[in-house]
Amino acid sequence: MGVASRQLIEKIQEFIRRFYLNRLLKGLLLGIVLLILLVLGIHGLEFLFWLPSTGRMLLFWIYIAGAGFISIKYILLPLYHLFTYRKQMSAAEASRLIGKHFSEIEDRLLNTLQLQESAAQTGSDPLLEAAIDQRTESLSIYQFSNAISLRPSRNVLFSSAGLLLVFLFILIWNPAVFNDSGNRIVRYNQTFVKPLPFTISLPDKEALKTMQNKDYELIIRASGEEVPAEFYLQIQGGRQLMKREDASTFPMFLKARKSIHSFL
Repeated sequence: MGVASRQLIEKIQEFIRRFYLNRLLKGLLLGIVLLILLVLGIHGLEFLFWLPSTGRMLLFWIYIAGAGFISIKYILLPLYHLFTYRKQMSAAEASRLIGKHFSEIEDRLLNTLQLQESAAQTGSDPLLEAAIDQRTESLSIYQFSNAISLRPSRNVLFSSAGLLLVFLFILIWNPAVFNDSGNRIVRYNQTFVKPLPFTISLPDKEALKTMQNKDYELIIRASGEEVPAEFYLQIQGGRQLMKREDASTFPMFLKARKSIHSFL
């Protein structure tokens, strides 16, 4: 095989390598986007709905299966193909792909490769080698690797960047969306109780002490996303309504005749 013929084969091999490199880069980008969507969907469902154990188990295995599928299909397989690109595509197959970009040389390139294969099988033939060299020289001006662009399209790039920004914003703004929901999903066989959407502040023990037969004003304060409109105080078997004074304050006057056991 002459120098020109070897250079032609090397250029085709470079095209094949670049072809699989392009697949890997696109797979990485698409894989990251799909993984972010998977994480947002799985954690979002659990964060919003506090699913029971069976639902969280389903989310857990969907996440494992989805992440595994995405990693294998869009990252690991393209990476394997890149490192073994010489075995993945023949020169004839590559010539057909090259011909889609350089349509004027599709037939010439494929015929040249067929002539090279014929020459390798039949042995030395000066006329055949001269014809191969002539065809190869006419193809030398083409850079086949230019048919593959490694630059992602703007739409894909902007969409990926926007989705990544949304993910980072949620992660910074409210880490509990991922941390707390993720903990419940991983521990799907445990029972978790959804916390109340408000907290109650009670006076300390010293503030609750008063003289016997003296009126005492008990004040509780509630804060949070959803504060109840009323509270009830249960005192020794009875229940009394604590009326709301303002958005977060609930006072009640009590007569301290003796030690009182009570709870909300």
